[in-house]
Parts: sequence; C-alpha cells; structure tokens
Amino acid sequence: MLGRLGDAITDGDLPFNAPTTLTDLVPGVWQTLTDTGPGDQLMESELTRWRALPPGRPRAEVALGYLALRPTVDPAGTRVTPELVREFFACVQAETDASPDDPRWRRRAHGVLAFALYSLDLDGAGQDLDAAMDHLDAASRALDELTARGEAGEQERTDLNHLRVQILGHRGRVRGGRDDLDAARTLWQDVREDPGFAPGMRTLGEIQRLAEAVQEELRLRGDQAAADRHLDELTALVATLPEDHGSRPEALQLLETARAMRAAVAGGERSTPATPHTPAAHVSVSERAAALGTLGVTALLDPAVMDDPVRAEEARAALAEAHRLSTPGGDRALRFAGALAHAHAVLGFQATDPAERRRHHRRGVDLLTDALRAAGGPQHRLHPSLGMSLARLLREGPAARPGDRARAREAGLDALRGHAWAALLQTGTTDAADVVRDAAEAARDVAWWALADGALDDAAVALDAGRGLLLHAATSTGAVPDRLRAAGHAPLAAAWEAAAASARPATGPHTEPDRPTGVPSALRHKVFDALGAADLPGAHLLDPPNREETGRALRALGRDALVHLVPAAPGSVGHALVVTSRGETHLVPLPRLDADADVLRAYADATGAPTDARDLGPAGPVRPDTRTLLDRLCHWAWYAGTGPLLDAFAPAGRVPRLVLAPAGRLGLVPWHAAWREGAGGRRYALEDAEFSYTASARLLCEAAGRAAGPDTAAGLIVGDPTGDLPYAGQEADAVRRAFYPRARYLGRSTLREPDGTGTPAELLAWLRDPAGEAGGVLHLACHATVGADRDRTAQLLLRDGSLSAEELTDAVAAVPGRLGLVLLAACRSHVSGRGHDEAFSLATAFLVAGARSVVGSLWPVPDEATSVLMYLIHHHLRVDHMPPARALRQAQLWMLGAAPALPPDLPPELAARAARVDRRDPRNWAAFTHLGH
Repeated sequence: MLGRLGDAITDGDLPFNAPTTLTDLVPGVWQTLTDTGPGDQLMESELTRWRALPPGRPRAEVALGYLALRPTVDPAGTRVTPELVREFFACVQAETDASPDDPRWRRRAHGVLAFALYSLDLDGAGQDLDAAMDHLDAASRALDELTARGEAGEQERTDLNHLRVQILGHRGRVRGGRDDLDAARTLWQDVREDPGFAPGMRTLGEIQRLAEAVQEELRLRGDQAAADRHLDELTALVATLPEDHGSRPEALQLLETARAMRAAVAGGERSTPATPHTPAAHVSVSERAAALGTLGVTALLDPAVMDDPVRAEEARAALAEAHRLSTPGGDRALRFAGALAHAHAVLGFQATDPAERRRHHRRGVDLLTDALRAAGGPQHRLHPSLGMSLARLLREGPAARPGDRARAREAGLDALRGHAWAALLQTGTTDAADVVRDAAEAARDVAWWALADGALDDAAVALDAGRGLLLHAATSTGAVPDRLRAAGHAPLAAAWEAAAASARPATGPHTEPDRPTGVPSALRHKVFDALGAADLPGAHLLDPPNREETGRALRALGRDALVHLVPAAPGSVGHALVVTSRGETHLVPLPRLDADADVLRAYADATGAPTDARDLGPAGPVRPDTRTLLDRLCHWAWYAGTGPLLDAFAPAGRVPRLVLAPAGRLGLVPWHAAWREGAGGRRYALEDAEFSYTASARLLCEAAGRAAGPDTAAGLIVGDPTGDLPYAGQEADAVRRAFYPRARYLGRSTLREPDGTGTPAELLAWLRDPAGEAGGVLHLACHATVGADRDRTAQLLLRDGSLSAEELTDAVAAVPGRLGLVLLAACRSHVSGRGHDEAFSLATAFLVAGARSVVGSLWPVPDEATSVLMYLIHHHLRVDHMPPARALRQAQLWMLGAAPALPPDLPPELAARAARVDRRDPRNWAAFTHLGH
C-alpha cells in the first residue's frame, strides 16, 4: 500500500483535496481501515516498515502520503497521533532541506505540509495556520521556478491557489481576521473562473461562499434583502447536486443552517428545510461531529424549540455527542460547548422540577466556564460570545442566584475585552466595524446589571468598554511601534512599520474600490499578543481607564467630570454616571431619560436622512418641522437629563465644566442646548455650564496627554472648494485675514490667489507634511455628508473628490502634533456613520488623527449663521485667548442673545449677516459641539 501510495505522490497524481484517492489506489483498503481491529494492525505493521526505511526520498514520500491522506488513513482520529504527525513532518522537512535544487519536490512537500496543518486545525487539533501559509508560500516559490523552466502550467497554480483560498478562509474564521476572509473571497473569484478548475469543486466552493454570505449579511450588516438573494442562489445551487453526490449531505447542512439563521435573525416563517444529513457510521469522527453539531445548532436557532421539550432534548443529545467527538480545546469543541450550554438553559427553563432546573443550569455554567478556560483569553474569537453567554446564564438563567451576580458582572466585563481585541485585530475601519457590531449592546447590559447592583466602578468600565472601539483601534495602532520597543520586541516593531509603510489601495478585478491594504491581521495577532503579555502601564489595549486615570485626564483638561448618560433599561430608570476629576464615581437618577421617548424618536426619524449641504442662506423653511422638533427635544432634554445633572453640581465660583458621553440614540441630542422657561424667558443649559463631548474615556485620556503646540498663527484654511457656498468662502477669507495671515488657503478666495483649489490630495499633503509647523489650526468651510456607504461613512466634499473619516484616521499618524484645533464648519461633521456608540464621525476622526481639539456639528447648519459663529469662535480664540471649549461657548452665548455686543473687528458683511440671524432659533448655533482639549 505504501509503495503504491508513494508512486502516486511521486508522479504528482495525488491531489490534496481528494482523500478518497486511497480507495481507488488500493481496492479494499477502505474497508480494512474502517474496521478498528484490522485497521489498527495494518497501521501498526506499515509504520514499523516505514520506520525501517533508511533516510531519503522514498521514506519522505511515504510520510508525505500519510499527511496528505490522514483523514482516510485515520478515520477515527486515533492512529495518527500528534507525536506521529511531528515525526512525519520532521522526515519530510529533512528531505526538503536536503533538496534545495529540486523545485518539484519542494512544491509537493510544502504544499502537502500546508494542507496537513490546515486539515489538522480543521479537525480541532490547534495547528499553526501561519506556518501553513509559510509552507504554501514556499510551494508557490517552487512552482515559480518550475513555471520559468516550462515544467509547470496554470493548472498547478490554480490547485495551489485553491488551497490558499481554503487556508486563508479558515484562518479568518478561526481568528476573526476579516482581511483573511476578504482575501480568500477575492482569490476565489479568480480560481473559480479558471477553465481548468473542476466543475464539481467550483460548485462546492460557491455553496460554501453563499452560505457564509447569508450569515454575514444577517449577523454583521443586518441586510435581510441581500441575505435573501444569497439564500435563493444557495438553494438553487444545492438542488443541482445529484442525490448520490458525496458532498450533498454537507451542502444540505450548510443550506439548513443558513435557512435557520435567516428565520432566527430576520424573523418570519421558516421555509420547509432540506432534511439535514444524519451522519452514518462510515464517516470520519470529524465529519460525524460536524454533522451532529449542525443538527443541534439549527434546532436551537428555531424559536419554536423554546416550547418543544422533545426537540430541545434532541438538540442537546446531538450537541453532547458532537462535543464529545470534537478535539478538546479546538475551535469546534468550543462552539459546540456554547451551543450545548444554550440547550441546557432551554431545558432548564422548560423543567418544572426545581432540582432539574438547577441541574441544567449548573451544567450550562460548567460547560461555558470550561470553554472559556480552553479558549485562553480575549484573543480567541469566541471569547466575547462565550463570556456573555456565561454572564447572562449566571444573571438570568433558569436557576440564577443573587450570589452569582458579581461573577456575572466579572464574566461580562471579561467578555467585553474580547470585543476590543477583535477591533484591534482588523486591518481597516470597515472590518473593525463588522466585528464590534454587538459590543455596545453587550456593554449596556453589563452596565445596567452593575447599576442595579450599586457597582458604579464596574458600570463605568462596562459603558466605556463598548464605546468608540473603532477609534480606540485607530489610536492604539499609531502607538504600536513605540510600545513594542518598550516591551523588548524590536523585530516586531520593525515588521509593523514595514507593513504600515507598504499600505496602499488594493487593486484587482475583484477588489472593492478604496479598500486600503494595511498591517495584516496575522501580524496584528502576533503584535497584540506580545503587547498584551507585556502589560505596559497606561496602554489600555483591552481595558478602559479606571476612575483614577479618568480623574487625572479630567484635571489635565481642566474639566470637572465625565458624565455617562445611560438610558433607562427594562425595569429601571435612566442615570447619569459621573466620574469626577477627583476620581470619584456618583450616580444621578434620571427617571425621564428614555432612548425611546416619543420626542427623541420623532426627531431622529425627521432628521436622519443624509445630507451634503451647508444650507444656502438663512435656516428658513428647508424642513419646516425641524425647528419645532428641535425645540421640543431640547425642552425634554432639560428635564430628562441636563437639569437634574446641573442640580447635582454645587457652585464652585464658576460654571461647571462637564464632558458628556451619551449612550446610544442619546448621542443625537444637543444637551448643551437643553432649556427651561424662567422668569426672563428661556434659559439654556449652556448659560449654566461649559460642555464638551467625548466618544469614550479612552479617547478622553488619549487627548488629555497631547501637549500644546506653539502659538504660531499658522494653519490651513479651506473655503468653499466646491464653489456653491458663497458665505463659507467669505467666512474663510475673513478668518484668515483677521487671525491667521500666515496660514495657507485652499479653495475660492476673493482676497488673493489661493494656494490650491481644495482637493483631497492637497488637504492630505498638508496633513502629512513633516516640515509643517506643529499645533496649527485647520478650518474647513465646506460641504460634508454622512451616508450608508460601508467603506466611507462620513466625508468632506472637496474639489474634485471627497475625503472620508476612514481615510483621515491615519492621515497624520507619521506627524504627531501636526494639528492643534480643527473647526469643521460643515454639516453633520460630528454625526457617526457607524452607530451612535461608535461615534465614528469626521470630528472624532480628526481627533484620532492627532488633533488636540475639534469642533463639529450635529445637523445641517445654515450657511449664513454658521459664518458668523465661526468668526466669533476665532475671535475669542485669538483675541481673548480662550481655550476652544470656552471660545465655542462664548460664541454660542452671543448667538442665543446671552452675551455682550459683537466684537468691533467684525467685517461689515458678517455684521450685516449677524443682524439677520434669528437668535431665537437653536438651529443657528446649537449644532456645534467641542471635543478634546
């Protein structure tokens, strides 16, 4: 058998992906191998013969055959032990090292070693997938040599690329690296279009791709229509497989899982599913485990199982057996452990006997505890889901006890660390947004539990752990090389810098436009593993700052408190969780603070449409209802949040200086514009306090550590680059002439020849200029938009193009201290295009890019009033020497009629405009918010 196997490998007739080849080579061997006694005896005798062979090519070829056909040689998973795998690897590697001038051997050897590592990891044996990719790269280099000699063709290249698709996709699924998944999908498009690629393999690859696409559209993007399109294609493709096709059972499992997830996530009636394959006795242990696990998982995805104890028990039994058959500690075992714990929870809630409820509850807790221990920490992609499952079971399970509440909070907080890891691992903002989709909801659940328990420190950590993770990933990335060197990892630092320097827009017929390549997730995995182990002080890679660290940041910023505005939870009221500059935590109950309040929902519905214009002229009747809606919203905001909050702060001889972090939909509210009726008419919160905003305590601490640059009156002014905002152009001209005569100017000017037309390239060139003066001011008087584009959610609209928030986050990474203050005199420039809690806006993107302070807007702003407000801000900055937050507040106080007369240096055209501004309309001033110093 071994001789014929070696001959087939030597002749290149043995494909990597066809384990049934052994059956064709040696008739009757399959029956012998699947019979435990004779098969074990055959294996033992042949291994004895193999070990007796002298070192050299024949011995290595047989070892290669065992590795290539391991699933067939060892269907029960008991014969090819880890020690034997290492022995085979060493034999093949020794022959490879001895054959540097034999590219044909090297191609086969490295290709099989790559496949062996992949297949072992697929079965849960926990192999090094980076090493698999290294072997695959070596096989590709050997194939290049053969191709140059005319000794290899495109078919061999396609076969290697197909293996690369499989390994990349598997590594992406196991580790959670979205760039690996994207690369696998892109390469698959090329592989499947190769004329020589086997049609059957093309069909199976498409089935796998479509099944994954259904899940991604539902779970990551919530796009039900796209999921349905993929599901229709998947159903039609599976129907083309003959009844006796060897892969039909697996295809049916994929189809049924996709259908079940469609019903569970998107709702609606489940279509009649194809009956999943019930594993037969002759399949391998790995295949049997996968089939049983699919049966159990798909049953649990059906909400009807909650009322069907028989189906719930069938699901539990299938999952228990799948879990038993899976390699302990492997990815598959962890997934099945989580699903099995869920089955026990379902059965526990169905049980009427208290002892039975407790038994199922304890079994679920034990399964999840063991799975988390085996996962090894937050770097495992299943850590967040396993951790939150344990937290919810301890808190809300069928036999939950008050004594387990602290443990539930601990498990929940630990799970949130996994979301931070997942964000750090991704190559780009779009990929990071996909993987942190559930973080905010999980964080609010843990925070609500902590508030209910009176554990304020835990609540503050939880609230911050689920916010601004995209921004955290971007700011952490910039500091990676220095942190690596501080931790003694200079080679990793050099590798990171080299990868970052080579980042460029991806190209190719199947790549998405404007998707940059960056530091790959495989390198990120090594880097953040090293940094996590180093535990550098103040790094905050996975944990938010504690209250003492937040207090120090507040003192550095001259602020009195960070205020988390937390909406009501089911069964409880809303709260303001306050962390003071002294490092203390306090709780202010806010009974009316409800994210589903009618007035807030009405405002969100009316103003949620994307826009790209600073409205021309006065606020006017562009949207006749927006002023009324905003008035109502701000009146509600006083009684729901700002009023009780300000009552809690004792007078200190000055107005309190607060930093707000509103959760969820509360981020739409201009809390500084909350108002109440007084004896003299309306009084706004702005008159009683100075407000700033932050995406998270992490970003607050990051900004607090930025030193002020020299006051050079340098900077860049961008005015009306698109030519349709005349007041914006006049505003920019006036600001430069009065306050920044040394600043460069891009766009349209009536005073002098500009330094450029205001293109995205010109703005980026200024941001990245290493010779530029530090601490400069950037004033942008232009259009901005927030839309649904997955890769470019918020954009500045400039001359001949746009610049997105995603592009800005790394714009000045190489020039620290380049930006002092950024004023975004543009529409919705502080509106997140990636969910309220991520707060990923143009304003926060500039903060991540290194700015000390940013001013941005919450809604479409009127061109005329904005031009006046912006001039006033610069006047208070440059003439009165106010810090940015105070300068913005002072300008807004004039706009609402609560400040003295206009400055005497106001240009006549702006003075005339100011006389026309309706100072009773908050749309004219309240949109603008301050972030940072």
